[in-house]
Amino acid sequence: MFDLSQQDRFFLLSESRNISFRELSLYSQELKGIIGERNIIICLSKNNVNYLCGYISMLCTNNVPILLEDNQDNDSLKEYEDTYKPNYYWAHKESQQFENLKKVFSIGDFDLFEVSSKKREIHNDLALLLSTSGSTGSKKLVRLSYSNISSNASSIAKYLEIKKDDISISSLPLHYTYGLSIVHSFLLRNAKFFVTNLTFLQREFWEIMKKNKITHLSGVPYSYEMLKKLKFFDMDLPYLETLTQAGGKLSKELHEEFHNFCVKKNKRFFIMYGQTEATSRISYLPFEKKLRKLGSIGIPIPGGSLKIYDNKNEEIKKHNKTGEIIYEGKNVALGYAESIDSLKLGDCFKGILNTGDLGYFDKDNFFYITGRKKRIIKMQGTRLSLDEIESNIQINQEFAEFTCIGEDDLLIGFTTNLNSEEILKKKLVKDFKIPSKCIKLISVKEIPKTSSGKKSYEDLKKIYISLSADR
Repeated sequence: MFDLSQQDRFFLLSESRNISFRELSLYSQELKGIIGERNIIICLSKNNVNYLCGYISMLCTNNVPILLEDNQDNDSLKEYEDTYKPNYYWAHKESQQFENLKKVFSIGDFDLFEVSSKKREIHNDLALLLSTSGSTGSKKLVRLSYSNISSNASSIAKYLEIKKDDISISSLPLHYTYGLSIVHSFLLRNAKFFVTNLTFLQREFWEIMKKNKITHLSGVPYSYEMLKKLKFFDMDLPYLETLTQAGGKLSKELHEEFHNFCVKKNKRFFIMYGQTEATSRISYLPFEKKLRKLGSIGIPIPGGSLKIYDNKNEEIKKHNKTGEIIYEGKNVALGYAESIDSLKLGDCFKGILNTGDLGYFDKDNFFYITGRKKRIIKMQGTRLSLDEIESNIQINQEFAEFTCIGEDDLLIGFTTNLNSEEILKKKLVKDFKIPSKCIKLISVKEIPKTSSGKKSYEDLKKIYISLSADR
């Protein structure tokens, strides 16, 4: 899938060491000699060069990684282990959960811990398993194929015009489909990728940007809010050529500000839209169209197509008429996994993805999102199911009756017992990784209902709007 024959050319850069294609090839050969092929490997992801060497080696040896955040507790890991029966864990050497397991392979500070040598039945096309969200404790994963990964990487590399001399940086988590897609597309083009666990908030991050002549920088909407606060527009970054944004809708104000900055500084700024089920990217807004198409998710990526369907499952061919956005392309996942038996399955989606997003296209065939068919929001780039949050919280009777609505980067919770506000907020932060500042809690005497007895989310929205107006 990826060509590692570039010998002494570097691909991975880091503060500690650089890794050439030759070294990646040698790691792959060593890994294959020890564990063979078609093993299930749970990877506890860090923005770490050794972690990434291991991940690339797994892909190149036909092993199947499951990528998770590295902060999994023992109960969560046990659930994944019971559900997917992994053969190995790929984790930092200081991970205490695995101290009783045998180490069979290492790269720097990352070790491969053996769980079981029993081979599982895995479909030949299955390459990678990613979480559908970072939200609700659901162990449902997206099944991605080798073709999904290579086709999406190729499309991204094409519209971003990634060159061999380009260098990107790990400004996003590497278990996250957007962050991972950058690795794949740069690897495909034999470009370079700098790995660091530093963030925008650290001065050393920007020193790396200058010293290593980083040309590409990526972020979610929250990243761009941070950049503005950090006075990014005043920074001296002469080598930076391309900015990309996905993971939720950027405000029109920020969209316009970053566009104007890039025009002034002779840089490019790409707004993009995607889902894990599409191996990350679905559409992009060409830079030269930005202000004229403000708010648009753009046009399909090369090789993909977008259509709008009504609630009778008939295609809408008139512009400016809203329906569900349907995507078709080689990067559409094989389907979902919810158990070890799911890994035997082939292509269930057949190249077609019902995105769950509502939208329309204009007279120039540029697409726009107007809402979501299901109750899903994005929190700093991660999808959250409002229904699953409600279900999880409601189990705790101490919170009485609870419901929630929201928008990207804002969860609005309604409870009939606000005496437990701090406890409730802490639970939302802990269980769903929602930043405290992105949570608004409102006390109500009762949760409004429709005539059929269902929660009235429209009335909840009105309550929130009314309270906001009073302030």
